[in-house]
Amino acid sequence: MDDSIQEFKKAVEVGPNSEKTRSNLGIAYHESGERDKATVELEEALKVNPRSAEARSALGNIYMDGGNLDEALFQFKEAVKTDEDYADAHNNLGNAYWAVGWREQAVSKYKDAIERNPNLGVAYVNLGRAYGEAGMLDQAIEELARAERLNPYMPEVHYYMAEVYYDKGMLKDAVSEYKKSMELYGQDAPPDIIAAVNSRVALAQYKAGNHDEAVSGFKKVLEIAPDTALAIKPEEKAISKTSSVEMQKEMIPKEKALAESYSLMGDNDKALKQWRDVIVHCLDTVDVPGTHIEEGTVEKARSSFNELFQADAIGREAQGVYLRIGRAYLKRGNLGEAQLELKRALDINPTLLEARLELVKILIRKGSLEEASLEAKRAELLYPSNEEVEILLGDICLKRDMLGDARVKYNESLELSPRSVRAHNNLGVAYVGQGRLDDAVMEYLAAIELDPTSPKIHMNLGRAYYRKGMKEAADLEFDRALEINRNLAGAYKGKAMIDEDVGRWEEAISGYEQALKLFGEDKYLQKAEIHDHLAAIYSKKSMTKQAISELLEAVELRLAAVRNYDALGLHYYNNGSFEEAVRYWGKSVSLNTVLAKRYERLGTYYSRAAMYDEGILVYKNAASMYRRNESKALMHYNVADIMLEEDLLEGAISEYGKAVKLDPKLARAHTGLGLAYDKKGMLKRAIHHHKKALEIDPNLAEAHKNLGLCYHRQGLSKEAKKEFAIYNNITLKEQYR
Repeated sequence: MDDSIQEFKKAVEVGPNSEKTRSNLGIAYHESGERDKATVELEEALKVNPRSAEARSALGNIYMDGGNLDEALFQFKEAVKTDEDYADAHNNLGNAYWAVGWREQAVSKYKDAIERNPNLGVAYVNLGRAYGEAGMLDQAIEELARAERLNPYMPEVHYYMAEVYYDKGMLKDAVSEYKKSMELYGQDAPPDIIAAVNSRVALAQYKAGNHDEAVSGFKKVLEIAPDTALAIKPEEKAISKTSSVEMQKEMIPKEKALAESYSLMGDNDKALKQWRDVIVHCLDTVDVPGTHIEEGTVEKARSSFNELFQADAIGREAQGVYLRIGRAYLKRGNLGEAQLELKRALDINPTLLEARLELVKILIRKGSLEEASLEAKRAELLYPSNEEVEILLGDICLKRDMLGDARVKYNESLELSPRSVRAHNNLGVAYVGQGRLDDAVMEYLAAIELDPTSPKIHMNLGRAYYRKGMKEAADLEFDRALEINRNLAGAYKGKAMIDEDVGRWEEAISGYEQALKLFGEDKYLQKAEIHDHLAAIYSKKSMTKQAISELLEAVELRLAAVRNYDALGLHYYNNGSFEEAVRYWGKSVSLNTVLAKRYERLGTYYSRAAMYDEGILVYKNAASMYRRNESKALMHYNVADIMLEEDLLEGAISEYGKAVKLDPKLARAHTGLGLAYDKKGMLKRAIHHHKKALEIDPNLAEAHKNLGLCYHRQGLSKEAKKEFAIYNNITLKEQYR
């Protein structure tokens, strides 16, 4: 595009009064994203020829891209007036009509464009899209099929065809067309487009019941463009309750007035029921953007309801029974039954704070953070100055990695209750997450001053000291934690990390193994991290087989965590909790890179132990999991190196080739190709790749040496001596660095 701009600029210098040249330069600027320069050139073109339909239409496109639809409509209409037969202007005017919501006028203009130019494929695409969105699916397929016959390589054709098939329930056909559109968009397409297409493929798979493929697709969307995560929400499930909430907002003042009138009339039964309805409808508006409840409504409803509820002996007894049963289930670890009983208590008395707080804690433990946040906000609406509510809101933010919001909530809790041990401790955790270790230490010390018997706070303080490099202080806090609770896995791990750092290998191994025994079965990632540490220790002790065994354990645990996150994400997705599904799938995606690094390390260990088949396998696993092409390329390079060592030359050439394709600047891969071709006796190809490596990195000593050897075999002694001299010079410099 830069070359085109330069050529058109030269043409304008030669003929500044050429409307066609000015238009071409303006269009080139627009296509390169320089809208201001494009506008200047097109306006100059219109000064030369005010009746230029092409310039008008191109100027309209610029205004469309900038969101100035009124000006775009004006320019397109002028273009059509100027040249009634200019099909592109009719099509563009149709797009402008579509953008402002004038569907019928848009369809009419697309038809006008096709009538004037039956080979204008984009007009058929636009008409097909319009029919599809209007529910005229068969007509949409006809128009899109015509567009495909004209140009089967337009990705938009296949994308909109897939949308129509999806709406018709033809899911296999939809998936096929989505995949075609992805192939045609290619990897150079903007991430949001790639993510959108992948999202639709996954949705089609989900609707077809192929849940494993759907989860894989949703994770790919999160990997490509995390900000488009909500695109994975099925449209049929995306019906918001906003409309019903709006109705409730209108009803709340009327119901409040009715409740007050019942109270004045002395009809306590009806007044109690009516105040309960007011409270429930107020709570249902929580977390809906733009909602506003008249000041004092909630407080009035709560106090009036509770005053009347005191006289309802049966209701009070029932709420107490459900609350007690819920707590009993909770003690036994039966979270589902506990949740059910607490909701029954809240159905009777929606203001029962202790039941709602217990419910929030259960939801946090279950990982249902979206629902937990909703219930906590309801509690906050009912009791706006409650320390426990603010702490729970902080805990939810902490779980969501919203550290700044968590800090705000914990500080609000401390304003209400400055001696809250839990608020000080959790605020310290938030500070650690933000890297503010000094602030974290202050909060932990404040918590310990209030409660010196909490082993967890001593352990947290030890971790903060460790991160600050204060190992003696850290070790002391871990010891204090273990004096209070001998079964605290995290404290054993902390002491083992200190032992590892100072080279006390046996003590470190013992500490890590004790921590492994104490961590629960579901603590996949914590246990995986310990196995990583053990692998590193055994590697330093040259106990390669033990290191491999530990790393395999770490990998298996992380794979279990991935499977667990995938299953949890699907569970929440099936239940309509899309934010929770995205959160768990996001965790699963983030683990891929961690797993890739572990597979890479395993490859190193396997190579060191001459276990080449295993090395090839894990390097390939790493290549499939890394996101960046440069990282994938290195893994293929490692596979190729092993194959070259084993004289598997065709395989080595294939893997080096993959590395070069993924990362054209990986000079070592070209050198590897040179060595492989050299072993096959193909010296010309070998020389080509060694030279290519040196084009990328002129200081790659290995490439100079190998190129010299190739020249030597060809009898080119002068060239060989030159390369060997460069090789010696580079290696000599490296020795003295």
